Amino acid sequence: MSLPHGTGKEKRVAVFARGADAAAATEAGAALVGGEDLVARVAEAKGIDADVVVATPDMMGLLGRVARILGPKCGSRG
Repeated sequence: MSLPHGTGKEKRVAVFARGADAAAATEAGAALVGGEDLVARVAEAKGIDADVVVATPDMMGLLGRVARILGPKCGSRG
């Protein structure tokens, strides 16, 4: 994430996506990228090491399993 004047802090972004969207997120520098595998890791660990979480619309159905864990970190991209 880049702001015009910056905050002085790096944000760790997790992206729930598949295919080309996952590849684009990795290329853009997301700290964590995955689909079902990332949902399973979040559920197993009961947490996620990220400041911001975004998901593609096709992944939103899977995030219901870990919604309480992700809480306010979760957003969506349309």
